Amino acid sequence: MGVRAGPHPQPRSSALSIPGTALVALGFFVLMLGTVVAAITGLVHPVVPPLIGSPLLLAGGLLLYNGGSPRSPDVGLVRLRQDGGVIRLGCPGCGTSLGKRTSARGVVRCGACRAHVLVP
Repeated sequence: MGVRAGPHPQPRSSALSIPGTALVALGFFVLMLGTVVAAITGLVHPVVPPLIGSPLLLAGGLLLYNGGSPRSPDVGLVRLRQDGGVIRLGCPGCGTSLGKRTSARGVVRCGACRAHVLVP
């Protein structure tokens, strides 16, 4: 019985990274090119593109920031095993039994493969 199977979790790209990057790029182009085009053509006031581009940059940055993983990608969750009625904590990478000492955040390091394991 395991909380999470397999070795260390691989870093995954967030679903928010593509729209976040697109908003940052759009905001940059509106801010930089829009101001130049507005100043040359005189169609809109040169202050309008920064008023539009800056919130786009901010929104894209917030999407990229909030789309990250809440914990470090090199920390795996502990694997639980039953040996003769006793539940043992095992490393998700190599399966070795883990010691009893954990850090303040509930992370223990495997003695065999040196992986960081989160003990909930």
